[in-house]
Amino acid sequence: LPLELVYSIVDSVHSRSGVLSLALTCRFFKDRLIPNVLDYREINVPPNALTLWNHLNDNSSLLRHGRVFRFC
Repeated sequence: LPLELVYSIVDSVHSRSGVLSLALTCRFFKDRLIPNVLDYREINVPPNALTLWNHLNDNSSLLRHGRVFRFC
């Protein structure tokens, strides 16, 4: 499957556990969803976490998978 189609499917899955279930169905999904999508589905971070902010800035494509951003 083209990655655009994979991400379109993933965008319709709203829970982290749903993404994990999809990732565990086959190696194709596992290789693409873990960690790139699963690790960035929910982000809990303090505003002063400069290392994380720099990482997200350098890899902005990871942010398209984010659903929940919590600043604590």
